[in-house]
Order: sequence, then C-alpha cells, then structure tokens
Amino acid sequence: MRKYKPKLKNLPARYEAGFIGRMDRRADLTRRLLYTYDSITADCGGADAVPHAKRCLIERFAFLEEFLRRIEAELVKGEVNPELLGRWVQGVNSMVGLTKLLGANRDRRESVLDALYSDPGPDEKEKGGNDDGTS
Repeated sequence: MRKYKPKLKNLPARYEAGFIGRMDRRADLTRRLLYTYDSITADCGGADAVPHAKRCLIERFAFLEEFLRRIEAELVKGEVNPELLGRWVQGVNSMVGLTKLLGANRDRRESVLDALYSDPGPDEKEKGGNDDGTS
C-alpha cells in the first residue's frame, strides 16, 4: 500500500520537476499554473507534439511566472529590498531565455504570411477549385 502524500497547496520554495502534477487542483494557484502550462503547450503545437524536454521547460516557465508574481506583490507593498529586486531581475532574464527556447518569440504576422503564401496541402488540392476561390 502506498503512503499517502498530501497535495501541494503552495508553490515549492525551489523548482521541483513534476510539481504541477502534485498540486491540489482545487487551488487558484494550481489553476493559474495549469492555464500557463496548457496555453504554452498549445502554442507549441499541442501536448502530443511537444517533446519531454520542452514540457520540462514549459513547467519551469509556469513556476517562474508565479515566482515573479509573488516577488512583484512584495515589491508593491513598500520598501524595495535590493536582494528581492535582484531575484526579480534574474527571474525576468530567465523567462526571456525560456521564451526564446520555447519559440514564443515568433512574429505572428510572419506566420500568417507564411500560411497565406504557402502551397496548399494535398487535402486542399483534392478539393479542387480555381485560384480565385470559385469552383
């Protein structure tokens, strides 16, 4: 019989691989983390298209986003602590790097233009029709 492990209700003090899966799904924090994770996974082509290494980076991104949200809440409360501000800067720089690795820095306009001017796939060719959109 497996020993019962209570679900996490708070963000771990340090990143732990798979922490989102161990979170209490009823908590608002978990919903925010899952929303971020699912959104980025969808942007990267969906769960089936995202390899394990990229999923790990996405989970780290979700952790960092929440970590930075907490630091920002502390900074807004009052006196700016140089150590806290330094952690925030490091976190933002890490998020920028992860964004680049995940491919979220692509220009959406370029993607639309690529789609407009690309050759139609085999399914589109089978439908027939003229270049002007009429059948």
